[in-house]
Amino acid sequence: MPRCVRTPLLLLPAVAVVLGLLAIDPLLAAPSAQARTQVRAVEAAVKRAGNLYRTKKFTDAAAALDQADEGLAGLAEADAMDLAGPIDGIRKRIAKARDLLKAAGVEPAAPKSTAAGAPKSTSPGAPNAAPGDLSFTRHVAPLLVTRCGRCHVQNARGDFSMATYVSLSKGTKDGAVIIAGNGRGSRIVEVIASGDMPRGGGKVTPEELTLLTAWIDAGAKFDGPDSAAPLTSFTTSRPDGAGPKPTVVAANDKDEIQFARDLGSVFMEHCLDCHGEDNPRNQFSVDTFNRMLAGGFSGAALAPGKPDESLLVKKLRGQGGARMPLDRDPLDDATIAKIARWIELGAKFDGADPAASLADTVALTRALGATHEELRASRSELAAKNWRLVLPDSQPHCQETDNVLVYGTVGEELLSEVTQVADAQTARLAKFFKLPADRPLVKGRLTLFVFDKRYDYGEVGTMLERREIPASWRGHWRYTGVDAYGCVLLTDDQAPAGLIAQQIAGAYVASLGKVPRWFAEGTARAIAARVDAKDPRLKLWDDQVTRVLGDVDKPEEFLTGELAPEDADALAYSYVKYLMTSTNRYAGLLAALAEGTPFDAAFSGSYGGTPAQLVAAWRSRAAKRGR
Repeated sequence: MPRCVRTPLLLLPAVAVVLGLLAIDPLLAAPSAQARTQVRAVEAAVKRAGNLYRTKKFTDAAAALDQADEGLAGLAEADAMDLAGPIDGIRKRIAKARDLLKAAGVEPAAPKSTAAGAPKSTSPGAPNAAPGDLSFTRHVAPLLVTRCGRCHVQNARGDFSMATYVSLSKGTKDGAVIIAGNGRGSRIVEVIASGDMPRGGGKVTPEELTLLTAWIDAGAKFDGPDSAAPLTSFTTSRPDGAGPKPTVVAANDKDEIQFARDLGSVFMEHCLDCHGEDNPRNQFSVDTFNRMLAGGFSGAALAPGKPDESLLVKKLRGQGGARMPLDRDPLDDATIAKIARWIELGAKFDGADPAASLADTVALTRALGATHEELRASRSELAAKNWRLVLPDSQPHCQETDNVLVYGTVGEELLSEVTQVADAQTARLAKFFKLPADRPLVKGRLTLFVFDKRYDYGEVGTMLERREIPASWRGHWRYTGVDAYGCVLLTDDQAPAGLIAQQIAGAYVASLGKVPRWFAEGTARAIAARVDAKDPRLKLWDDQVTRVLGDVDKPEEFLTGELAPEDADALAYSYVKYLMTSTNRYAGLLAALAEGTPFDAAFSGSYGGTPAQLVAAWRSRAAKRGR
């Protein structure tokens, strides 16, 4: 970890902080140079496809996507595990681009990267919902469990597993068994039609084979919440006859036992080795709360309200076959009693997202409960890890104050100027947002990453955020609760106040709760405009607003993420500037958010309607002003 220089701008008395409070373990190993080069080549092809699409060269765009997909397939085949995150992000962008091309009347080739064994995507609905009434989760999964379950769902006979949609898509060591868009040409259909499969069980009926073939012809798409969930979780009856799997029930702050707060670390320490993300034993995983609820081959693990009937408790007590954890010391009676009590109280979930990894859920819960000093210490550790991932061969300069931790590739003098500007803007924003004098603007402090080369800045997107940084950007922010950072690209030996204030403001607004991105980014850009009215980016944003409003029929789609990110951010900037024209209402909205009011209720209470209902008035005003 680089040694940071403590600048004398604002001196804190020495305080004892607890290092490593949060068990955050992002990817630490630096990917190989060859693998990083491959990822950048794929990114370039995807970007080229986007540019061709914007100029309506749809056929050429499809060809560029095919080239990107070929590169992605090579990465998947090489099993580049250290790049699994960036690959997954690129894959999602390719899938979205293919949908846009289909809407334009161009049908791209079937994704080779999926056929080659793509890494899983656990985002809701990934990759895409099946069209019409033909559903993987409702029709295909139950068929496969019934006809192929003994050999390829409960086991992996012939090194072929159908335990999850991911493993089914991956196929065997000899290649994919499903070719999306080509049912009759898919190996799985061929062996069933020939009568070779299934062996030792009931035959697949002609109607079932027709259904399977039609699903593959339609794209072999997944329409459930988690593509890595056991296929058995999609069947209407569970193996143990216990009825449907439990559903997620939100916890109450007053609940005696909380899952993430009190039990998450127990499952991480004692269960994840065998029941983790990839090929979990007995297809029971605790990698996410959703997957824990789904159960495994033996059925539901939890019976909310009935701990003595819950398979999980029986296994921990040694009353349901082999005691768990297997081949390890049993959990102590007090811990088992705590798990049983949690189930008795309803097995509720206190995290932010039941589809998030257990590690992320636990880390976020700890971050929310940590003190400012404790969270600042853990973010310092995380900043060092993030830098090693982004630029493993670069030793950064580092400075810190009470408000910011600054890493950079720029010289120490310029980095010191950035640090001073960040401190000044933090104080200015604290007054603008009417914060109490004793409250930090961003709990846990903000990290600023400062770059003087666009290539280095772009690596933040590729290696850390699993996306492409738009070429027009000179900075952006990110807030997850566990982490909070901003990035700035300096094109000369200056530290622009507006650019720096933008990143600080965005992170602050995002820290107020479940705030939509458009509001946080819109506020961030509006703040940049207030701080530096001569910022050359303002004209670019205004021109972009005019262009987008002239091109789209439904500008309100920026509220729901249906517009291209760059266009959505520009409209958000203009829209929030409109909201700010009513100073009292905007201040009331922020105050309500700071008190914990949900965004929709806070917005309605301040503006008397929903964000979508104000779009017409904003659009009219923006059209008259030309932005």
